[in-house]
Amino acid sequence: MPLTLYFAHGSPPSRGVLLLMRKMKLEFDLKVIDLGAQEHLSKEFLKLNPRHQVPVLVDDDLILTESRAILGYLVSKYDKNSSLYPSDAAKRAKIDERLYYDATVVFPAGAQIIVSVLYERVKKIPEKQRENLINTLNVLESFLNQNSWFAGNALTIADISIVPTITTIKALGYDLTKHPKLNAWYQHLESSLPNFEENVNGANSLAERLFSIMDDKL
Repeated sequence: MPLTLYFAHGSPPSRGVLLLMRKMKLEFDLKVIDLGAQEHLSKEFLKLNPRHQVPVLVDDDLILTESRAILGYLVSKYDKNSSLYPSDAAKRAKIDERLYYDATVVFPAGAQIIVSVLYERVKKIPEKQRENLINTLNVLESFLNQNSWFAGNALTIADISIVPTITTIKALGYDLTKHPKLNAWYQHLESSLPNFEENVNGANSLAERLFSIMDDKL
């Protein structure tokens, strides 16, 4: 049976998985979940993921509900010799380190702003959240001091995991040129990853929802 990806356009983790699957040219069924219509709360979806979050990957009897685990699994199973997630222990550990940073710092820095606007209906981004985001971007900039990529000298799933959040930040009006290395990294991915416009369109659709509520931009 083909892979099945449950996906939402506005979700950065969903878009990261889709970017990887497009790059790997995998065959899969794409099931778009309408979060606004609360399809993620349906009985059918909750059987897949009781945490009611996207993305979800189904591969025969295996169900994965965390985007970074999905990224690692896809490369390990379907392209195990790929430099995207190499088997070398040291290289893989550095990639995992960046993935954990994305999961615990980068994505939350953007997500907390989205939650504040969508669910708390704030019209101005709280200053502490803005400062936290900028500090996170400064750390990402420092990661690129030695290499052009986040986990070494080649594109890896760490880059693919992080870029959808950066795309969302850009869509919300943030000037990425304040971080020259990060901006150059983003432009490289934008011009080289297949179907990158899907990622941009998803970020823009989310930004439109936020701009209908907020009075300012990042």
